[in-house]
Amino acid sequence: MIYVGIDDTDVIDRPGTNQNARALARDLGERYPCALIVRHQLLEDPRVPCTSKNSSASLLFPSLDASAVAELAERIAGLMRRQFVEGSDPGLCVTATVPEEVASFGKRCQRELVCQDDARQLARRHGIYLEGLGGTEDGVIGASVNTTSISCSASAGSSSSLVPSRQTIL
Repeated sequence: MIYVGIDDTDVIDRPGTNQNARALARDLGERYPCALIVRHQLLEDPRVPCTSKNSSASLLFPSLDASAVAELAERIAGLMRRQFVEGSDPGLCVTATVPEEVASFGKRCQRELVCQDDARQLARRHGIYLEGLGGTEDGVIGASVNTTSISCSASAGSSSSLVPSRQTIL
């Protein structure tokens, strides 16, 4: 199973991050079948730059295993670069595992302000693919949080308190 988080892919009057997630799922097609897209609500705080509601998205690829992380990440990064809109600050996170420290970081991001460096250091410690794909790259924060939330959506009986805002089952 592979968890993908994307964030900050949009600007006003352009398709939002959740629409971009659905487009990614379509573009990845049969080679990389996506089973679930989840919208997530991140911290709403005047210090957090966002387009409108500071929501982000994640995608679940249950038929893929850890050996496909690098290939899937490269494919999604290419698609996101083609979707890039000037003024957005997209981030991408791809992983086959969500360690407890990453889950705790996800919960923390829903309560308090964090910085890119926090997300990047965490990803490095756990060997998680995390990349900024344009602009300020602030989307790496929300993207890393999303892998936590979708892993909780995919796991029955999870102890996480992260709750997705909306799910689309494909």
